[in-house]
Amino acid sequence: MHDAPLLPVSRRQMLATSGAGFGMLGLASVLDQNSVHAAAPVAPAVSVATANPLAAKAPHHTPKAKRVIFLFMNGGPSHVDTFDPKPELAKQAGKKGPGGKWMPTPFKFANQGQSGI
Repeated sequence: MHDAPLLPVSRRQMLATSGAGFGMLGLASVLDQNSVHAAAPVAPAVSVATANPLAAKAPHHTPKAKRVIFLFMNGGPSHVDTFDPKPELAKQAGKKGPGGKWMPTPFKFANQGQSGI
């Protein structure tokens, strides 16, 4: 009997193929809770606030939004990298760099408060 050769799988490939499986597990859970066969909700013997002090509380006002679009954009530059003054970048302006020409920020920096930035 011959063993099948193991092909190396990258982390990206593994997450891409298994990610859909996790989504289906979540969908199955949601559909099961809303199905006809789901058990009727039982009133808790203990209030939620005493059972879990970190549980979500009722809102102060009735919410007006019916839908929310949540955008998660991975890979953006750090806020420290975008707002720190970079004097060396101004000196290298227009010169050829590893990714093209160096371009300094068009904004002027001034000290604000006691933070040092």
